[in-house]
Amino acid sequence: MRHKEQRCGLKIKTEHFFLFSSVLILVYVYLLDRIDFSGEEKTVYDDYNEIVASYSVSKNKKPRLDEYIVGWNVTKDVNWLLDFSIVGFPKTGTSTLMLYLKNQTQSIYIFDDERCELGWNRHVPLLQDLYRMYPGPHIKMGIKCPRDLEVDLALDNYKRFFPLTKFIVGVRHPIEWFESLYNFRVHNGFPMLPPEKLIGKCRKLNYGVCTDRANFSQHLSKIDTNRKVFLYEINQLKNNDEASSFSSSPSPSDNIAKNNNEHVHLFLSDLTEFLNLETPLEGPMLHIKPGLEPLSLEHENALLSMKINICHERYINLRRLLMQQALESARWIENKFLSNPNTKVSYPKHFMHLLKQWHVDPCDEKE
Repeated sequence: MRHKEQRCGLKIKTEHFFLFSSVLILVYVYLLDRIDFSGEEKTVYDDYNEIVASYSVSKNKKPRLDEYIVGWNVTKDVNWLLDFSIVGFPKTGTSTLMLYLKNQTQSIYIFDDERCELGWNRHVPLLQDLYRMYPGPHIKMGIKCPRDLEVDLALDNYKRFFPLTKFIVGVRHPIEWFESLYNFRVHNGFPMLPPEKLIGKCRKLNYGVCTDRANFSQHLSKIDTNRKVFLYEINQLKNNDEASSFSSSPSPSDNIAKNNNEHVHLFLSDLTEFLNLETPLEGPMLHIKPGLEPLSLEHENALLSMKINICHERYINLRRLLMQQALESARWIENKFLSNPNTKVSYPKHFMHLLKQWHVDPCDEKE
């Protein structure tokens, strides 16, 4: 009986030994697989691709958020949570583009309101919302904050947390931009100073309207040269009827673009390629006018009486300054910004035609 018990104990010990040995072998193989024998240092691109790949392998099971965020500290790479950001500029069709992309549910998820937390060092709440809504690597995640290019803290946080996030930037003629933003503030009930007093830097009573904000080249120059940027001119979002009121006399490139709104189709095709979407972007792109609705016809007429026509003679000095900025920005964009291979524009010939219009005061065309 004792010998039988000893043989049974020996059998159990032997099974434990082989089980333990098997575990050691599996651990050893796993460690070998994790060791990089190439001697090359891993980059942020490697980490990003590894995270996306692991997400796919795990059958769309998201990693735990507390693996990336502890309190207010970000402990690991979170760039996989944000593919693109509409970072500039206000009154360049950013709301139209945001809501259009919002409807591309097979390819994109973008919040339908502005997310400007990076400019206030509130990256953790933004990351928590991005994580909560993240559906998987087959959907591109995006946000919109059309003032991020003007806020150094926001750009620092993009560099720190989202170095691979692609930027989408809209621009327009500075004179038209100033008039549009000023009237937008009036429309929404802001007590605006006379436009002549909004020259130079923005101050508290300017409510974000000042000529310095129209110096687009100054803000664009702050973007890291290795970041991928999609630059567009606001007229590229408009169909032929909308664009005709903004354009000067027709040119050969206009005639090409006007065939079935070809420039809009090319724009969407190029944006699809830039964002690396699995499902192509499709129209139509409806123009959105954000802002409050007038309470009555009387209220609407009162607002109209306070809005400006920047072509009025009293604003000639203001327009001269904005024209100087328009010329400087157009030349810098053409000669410097577009020379960077990481900068993408749709239909370059048409884009350059629109940019050339910045060399002319649009009020001269209306006379």
